[in-house]
Amino acid sequence: MMIPTEMNRQADDPAPTAPLGPLPFFAVGTHKFIVLSIFTLGLYDLYWSYRNWKQLKSVSGDRVSPFWRAFFAPFWAVSLFNRVHDAATAAGVRICWRAGPLGILYLILSMTWRLPDPWWLISLASFIPIIPVQLAAQRINARHGAFTPEARNERTAQQTSWPSSSGA
Repeated sequence: MMIPTEMNRQADDPAPTAPLGPLPFFAVGTHKFIVLSIFTLGLYDLYWSYRNWKQLKSVSGDRVSPFWRAFFAPFWAVSLFNRVHDAATAAGVRICWRAGPLGILYLILSMTWRLPDPWWLISLASFIPIIPVQLAAQRINARHGAFTPEARNERTAQQTSWPSSSGA
């Protein structure tokens, strides 16, 4: 599955500044999120939700229980997606999705595990509605001066290719 890179980086996004305190959202690369969601059969979606609720609680001081919000993630998805949407608007990050439809789609896909064979396999795609939210969270974190996972991966790739290009 290929993720459009223009969703990650847009030309009008300003360069990140010095870190402005704790990041508003869990910092994980989109490709890592997709791979772990697939290989853990959707359990990583719950971990992603937990880490985002935990991060939001530490940044905003809201009285929420990240564990229970993650445990019931399909039911709390619209609320989490709304918070990401609002944070993106406040940070000046352009997004082209609405929290309600994505949250409802995530809920529906998450509940398909109860279907008979082979239809339960549809539930393995429950991470797909989270991808636009994850991309927005990355861009918000970048606005806060985060060293994004994609930037780290690019730098690591450059570092590992450097010795081989020097002839050593």
